[in-house]
Amino acid sequence: MTYLSVCSGIEAVSVAWEPLGFMPVGFAEIEKFPCELLKQKYPAVKNYGDITQYEKWNIGQFDILVGGTPCQSFSVAGKRGGTADERGALMYAYLGIVETYRPRWVIWENVPGVLSSNSGYDFTSFLAGLEECGYGWAYRVFDARYFGVPQRRRRVFVVGHSDNRTDLAAKVLFEPESMRRDFKKGEEQKQETSENVRGSSEITMYLAHPSDSRFKEAEKTMGSVTAHYGSTGGGNTSLIVEPTYFRRGGNYKYHRDKKASTLRNSASPDCFDLVLASEKKYIRRLTPLECERLQGFPDDYTQIEWHGKPAEQCPDSLRYKAIGNSMAIPIMRWIGERIKRIEEKIK
Repeated sequence: MTYLSVCSGIEAVSVAWEPLGFMPVGFAEIEKFPCELLKQKYPAVKNYGDITQYEKWNIGQFDILVGGTPCQSFSVAGKRGGTADERGALMYAYLGIVETYRPRWVIWENVPGVLSSNSGYDFTSFLAGLEECGYGWAYRVFDARYFGVPQRRRRVFVVGHSDNRTDLAAKVLFEPESMRRDFKKGEEQKQETSENVRGSSEITMYLAHPSDSRFKEAEKTMGSVTAHYGSTGGGNTSLIVEPTYFRRGGNYKYHRDKKASTLRNSASPDCFDLVLASEKKYIRRLTPLECERLQGFPDDYTQIEWHGKPAEQCPDSLRYKAIGNSMAIPIMRWIGERIKRIEEKIK
């Protein structure tokens, strides 16, 4: 199967789908660092750049359109400009690509905040746009921690199929067992998955930033509290494992003796550091390699040559942002596998 990946970033989609035999016909990315990575990793695939210029692309036919348009204006951590923000309005450019090229499948990803943005009108207008183009659709919120990576990352995934095949779109996102309301079986699966994910991350961490004037005081009061936590930075891209430890718009919550206190941090989101809860407390930065593993990327995937310097000198800040703005690879592979299975049955 062939696919066009838009808002490509560092191409989690291609990493996820390469084992499935899917072939990219093109990318669409404008950020400098991801563009350079795409050039080095996928030299034979054309980067079409700005998705608002889709009418000039002349790509031809492909099977799948996939991409997650910018989420900042939809996130509950931001100003929530929705589609009134030019970044949020890019979802209409995505619909323009759907209307122009009419791929058999469409996959769109965004933050859960899109469901309530503009009282739900923004998301409704996106789904209505798919219907106007003749697509049946289904959507579901997935959390990456249930797909084998040690982070909590909830995202909305919309799958559409041409010829108004809502049934096929639903088969991608929903399992027959859950539709039959088999509560006992579902509960057993939930417990098994949670235990596996929890066991995959043995290091206990706190997220904070040493530039905050209250950081040292907070460090002293945290004691031996434990919580799994990871973050890649990059705006609305927090990666979290335990549900009681979370970040929202610069707010960091710690728990000690079941009492919560909040430390506000207005520092750069690209420079998150970690306090490890152990017998000997110390501070260190979450490494880019750890962030790559949180998303399911191969080790050192984002370590590329940059501005004539060797890969070993690639700036960490650029890597953090690119990884944080990407997708969880296991989820994309799961979706791809189910599409492939459906296509094989149809044939």
